[in-house]
Amino acid sequence: MTRRKNLRMRRRLIPCLFLIVSPFACLGQSESATASAPQADIRILMSFADQVGKPMLPPAKESLRLRFDGKPVEIGEILSLKDAPLFFSVLVGASGSTQLFAEQQIAAVSKLFKALTADKNRGFLVVFNDGIAARKDVITAENVDEVIKEFRAKSRNGSIALYDAVVLACQEQLASAKLPRTARRAILLFSDGGDNASRHSLRKTVEAAQREGIPIFSIRPARDKSTGSPRSQRQEDQALETLSGGTGGLVAIFNDPNGTIQQLVGFLGSQDLVSIRTGALKARKSYSLKFEQTEKYFFALMQTDYFAP
Repeated sequence: MTRRKNLRMRRRLIPCLFLIVSPFACLGQSESATASAPQADIRILMSFADQVGKPMLPPAKESLRLRFDGKPVEIGEILSLKDAPLFFSVLVGASGSTQLFAEQQIAAVSKLFKALTADKNRGFLVVFNDGIAARKDVITAENVDEVIKEFRAKSRNGSIALYDAVVLACQEQLASAKLPRTARRAILLFSDGGDNASRHSLRKTVEAAQREGIPIFSIRPARDKSTGSPRSQRQEDQALETLSGGTGGLVAIFNDPNGTIQQLVGFLGSQDLVSIRTGALKARKSYSLKFEQTEKYFFALMQTDYFAP
């Protein structure tokens, strides 16, 4: 059986085969209270970093100030998730616009997969242009190398369906109902931020990740005149900022592959679960989340909206 037969394709086959709310099913949204309860304890996935962006241990809860639906909330326990298994999806844009940095991208995907697939961690792979190639099952780092090397620069063409690829990863690969109850999740997105072929909008894509509690960490190329007009670059950068900022991830610039990978692995290895007490929640309603910066020595990553089950 060829590798292509191991890939389930959506829409058109790509030519040749290249921080955040609860990661657990119970953490994803199922531990929040129902609308009939007078109080609700929910858990929010957060990552913390110092002033220079280095991941750090969580601060004392007295240093945290969070607002839920615009109102201050009481902080409960802070639980480290460093020993929980990580299920992740690596999404790789392979349209014609990625030809200039294809080889650098391929090397980085390989290194990142090797760094993350340790211990109990498991990874999925999605490669996309205006079609999407997605494995239904987890893939090893060795198999990733075999697959991704088929996407050399000259083989890349077509438009790009970035948002559809993200939604597929959220709903089919990393859906909480399909993974172990103790699993945490993340999407690692290699993309320049362009999208001109998706059925889903940017807003609906962010919402899909927020509903599942999956942070999106975006890795984009460094910008210069050869990568597009200033206007299109600003639009693409803003799209990535919206995807990552809204879900509790971050955007890393692809100018130092080793440093970028080290930073991402650090954030994914230092996630924490923060309990907060809210009022009664209405089913399927979204509530805003905001971290208030009161201390200068750290900042926090968390998603900006919570969806009640």
